[in-house]
Amino acid sequence: MFRLLVVDDEVWIRERISQMIDWNLIQVEVIGEAADGEEALKKTRELKPDIVLTDIRMPCIDGLEFTKALKDEQLKSKVIILSGYSDFEYAQSAIKLGAFDYILKPVNDEELLNTVKRCTLLVEKEEKRDSLLQDLQKKMKANSAVMRERFILNLLNGYYPSEERARQEFRYFYKSVDHYNYLCFVVQLDELEREESVEELNLLQFGMCNITKDYADFIGENDVVLSSNGEVVCVLCCQDSLQDFLKRVVASAYEIKALIKEVFHKTVSIGIGNPCQDILNLSLSCQQARQVLLYKAYLGKDMVYHAQSMEDRSNAYRIDSYEIEKIKNHIEAGNKNEVACSVQRIISSLKEQEPVPRPLDLKAAYMDIIYSVIKSTDEFQTLPEILPTFDYLFFEKLNNIQSIDDFERNLEEISYLLIDHLLQVRSKHKRKIIGLALAYIEEHYQEPITLNDVAGEIFLNPSYFCKIFKMEMNESFTKYLMKFRVKKAVELLNDPCLKIYEIAEQVGYSDVQYFTKIFKTVTGDIPTHYRNRLK
Repeated sequence: MFRLLVVDDEVWIRERISQMIDWNLIQVEVIGEAADGEEALKKTRELKPDIVLTDIRMPCIDGLEFTKALKDEQLKSKVIILSGYSDFEYAQSAIKLGAFDYILKPVNDEELLNTVKRCTLLVEKEEKRDSLLQDLQKKMKANSAVMRERFILNLLNGYYPSEERARQEFRYFYKSVDHYNYLCFVVQLDELEREESVEELNLLQFGMCNITKDYADFIGENDVVLSSNGEVVCVLCCQDSLQDFLKRVVASAYEIKALIKEVFHKTVSIGIGNPCQDILNLSLSCQQARQVLLYKAYLGKDMVYHAQSMEDRSNAYRIDSYEIEKIKNHIEAGNKNEVACSVQRIISSLKEQEPVPRPLDLKAAYMDIIYSVIKSTDEFQTLPEILPTFDYLFFEKLNNIQSIDDFERNLEEISYLLIDHLLQVRSKHKRKIIGLALAYIEEHYQEPITLNDVAGEIFLNPSYFCKIFKMEMNESFTKYLMKFRVKKAVELLNDPCLKIYEIAEQVGYSDVQYFTKIFKTVTGDIPTHYRNRLK
């Protein structure tokens, strides 16, 4: 039943509305009456009716002020105004303040029931909506940790619709973020035993997350997420200075590493990115954390690596970035001689440095250069497919570097290997492109196609397509198309029912004289004589 409060300063009107109308017809119950707006407001607060049916002109507080008071106090009761003709504009003002509707006096029972019925439908609709929203809010609260984790992972991967939206979501999950410093570190399991059961693996990962979380709580607000098997990512927010922040994180990293080893008898390596002052740089901090973990391949496992210290250490063997860029360009161009020259210049630079670079420094330089080269082009993404032994060769050469001479030899060899890979990939790509072009010619040779048409069909620049077509086919596109059409024409000449001009049209030439000229250029004879020889 819907609850109705009747308000009017005339007793007989209140009694008539309350007692003479069959409210049960529309599932409405009159729960009270009020003689003026002040009493109505008090009873509305106490009884919380769904609907208030009120006169517009009353002592103390009139209908308009009453409606405004309900709105100001955010009371949800719907208001239906009883209005005389002279109060029509007054009633419209109440509608603007949120009243549901108005009914003109004298009151018509049917109109009154219909209006209140419409109002109950709105009340019912809003109650369902409120119930749904409350349920959703409960579910959202229960899943807030999942939503926050998803947001953090997207932020670390650089997936967000806009910078402002990312900051808004961060404020929503973290409340106060003003004057904060941020940092990301990654806890990475050094080895994962294959024979471990799912339960053992889950326990290990859960333990890594919890140990990391416990220590992170001492530093500041944080989120710890399981990124993948055997890797935990932690995002930290703290109001310490950048240097103090980093010191506390490094100290905690050693504690985390030691406790995981003690509890699970497993070693982990931890990579720490540089601290930053903008949440949008957290993805960079995460990348740095993962990148420095690459050093464990030759510096060792069960270690804590942080980007700032690795950058400081690398200053001992600083190689001109211009030379690294040159090597990248020469490898991409497939020029082994120029690669050798660039390597020689790097070697000369290393030999001049004081102190002489250690094997550790040379290994780091080797890794930095090759890693930079591999990231430079998408063509190296196929390395595992075309050269499955590359990783083994890369690390074998890495381990063999004990001197500058070793560095020179192994850097050259791995660079040449990358050049051979690129040439193979590009050759395969060219063959695929030419295959598509030949298929297009086969299907459309009867049409007036051009080089530009074919290049556009396979999404290539016409001049580049022309160049690779000639390289792969040992003849120009125009010459190939001409020979292909003549070859088809020769096949058609075997049919005596076809006239020469018809054959010309069927192989893409609308001008029979031009066709005859092309035919003679290719075969050495005109079509009619060639047909006669076929008999």
